[in-house]
Amino acid sequence: MSNNLARHLYLSCVEQPRRLALSVGGCAISYGALARFGRVIAGWLLAAGGGRAGRVGVLAGRSVGAYAGVVGSCWAGATYVPLGLNWPAERLIATLALVRLDALIIDAEAALLLTPQVLDACPKAILLADPFAGGLYGARFQSMAALADPVGLAPVPLSSDHIAYIMFTSGTTGVPKGVQVGLGAITHHLRVIQELYRFTADDRMSLALELTFDPSILNMFMAWNVGASLHVLSRPELSMPISFIQDHELSVWTSAPTVIGLLMRLGVLEQGALPRLRVSIFGGETLTLEAATVWQRAAPDSTIDNVYGPTELTIECLYQRLTDPPVVTPERECLAVGLPFAGNVAAILDQGLNFLPAGQASELAVAGPQLAAGYLDQPELSAARFPMIDGTRWYLTGDKAYRDGEGRFHLVGRCDDQIKVRGYRVEPGDVESHLRQVCGTELVAVVAWPFANGGAIGTVGFVAGNGGETELSAREIHAALERRLPGYMVPQAIRRIAALPVTQHGKVDRKALVAMLEGEG
Repeated sequence: MSNNLARHLYLSCVEQPRRLALSVGGCAISYGALARFGRVIAGWLLAAGGGRAGRVGVLAGRSVGAYAGVVGSCWAGATYVPLGLNWPAERLIATLALVRLDALIIDAEAALLLTPQVLDACPKAILLADPFAGGLYGARFQSMAALADPVGLAPVPLSSDHIAYIMFTSGTTGVPKGVQVGLGAITHHLRVIQELYRFTADDRMSLALELTFDPSILNMFMAWNVGASLHVLSRPELSMPISFIQDHELSVWTSAPTVIGLLMRLGVLEQGALPRLRVSIFGGETLTLEAATVWQRAAPDSTIDNVYGPTELTIECLYQRLTDPPVVTPERECLAVGLPFAGNVAAILDQGLNFLPAGQASELAVAGPQLAAGYLDQPELSAARFPMIDGTRWYLTGDKAYRDGEGRFHLVGRCDDQIKVRGYRVEPGDVESHLRQVCGTELVAVVAWPFANGGAIGTVGFVAGNGGETELSAREIHAALERRLPGYMVPQAIRRIAALPVTQHGKVDRKALVAMLEGEG
């Protein structure tokens, strides 16, 4: 069946062109305007590609041009490739070499970052997707404001096996790997999500993520597929989203759970503070029962779902709702990852790819319509991570989990994240769960450190906070952990820091913590 991610937005434009589609950076963009921007970009892409859009990179931040670029790429039938503004030049150049773009769409912020070295790696066709900038913008790229509107150009029909987007993630060798996701996989997930949450045109949804984080795709199109409005938080607004949620009267919130911990520390998650929220979705990190409960008190009329899914499984593949009583992973006092979304199947496999019964922990694997098509130009890696088992294609997540007696899945760590201390295996996530309980805060992290002979020989725990009178000292925390954990699991040091560094996607930045330790010599 032919399809296009921009099809529903196109229909919404026809039916309700004046309805709010996008709010970003102080700009309110209607469905008619967003569709027009997308149509103009699509026309340019098709003309530049001789009737075929090919692979189109979008190098942009939180701007009108960024989202217009996504819409235009999809409209033209391109394979959309998000690129990060905060990527080092070497990573950006390496990624451009790997993906071999046919065209690149940028916003004004990205235009200032294109050094001669980066430009040399870019395709010849570059468009500044800023609807408010006129004329040509330099010698190398053109402004969309100077382009004619190809009125009547409808979204290009596509087959379900068309690669809708390529999302680059970090590779174990240091070289980025491109996950290719088919149109059938993302449209299936959008359909399942809509059946679960029943979004309507009256919903007002958040977008707190960069384009290089795949849930952003879900956020955009679950809003635009039903004629709802999408409200983008700026980077400063991410640190205090309560006012944003209230001021924009949001009904749907999605983010990493770290946001809850930050708000708990600031003491602003008061009971009933978020009365308009009806759906809250948290993913990407552990959602503790305490954090979920605090959010529930603040948003009493909202469902709260813990979602799980690597990029290779098209954003999210399992979920667990906060219920009474809650379904908790006992070892970590966090919500389980629960059951697969409709159409997917999950299982626990041993190293020989044999299926294990309930209660046994090993690698979590998932099969179903949401599996990615594989990695860009890496057939051996694709075959290894997407094996065929008894005629069915699976994805091996690398996450260690078990299935309980009711069929729900519980994460207990990473298969490749274990470290050995004095011969004992240690899961950093296990230590973090105890650190949270001892310190009474969500804002904790444990990293492997220091390293010797090519491996980690210990751990260091971090706790955000300045050590006020009511807060435990590092020595007291260490002593409390010694009473809870075997000696080999207790971090060698506890560091109190003002705030945990976070990535652009709102997750704890563990690499930055390790770099901090390395910098101390």
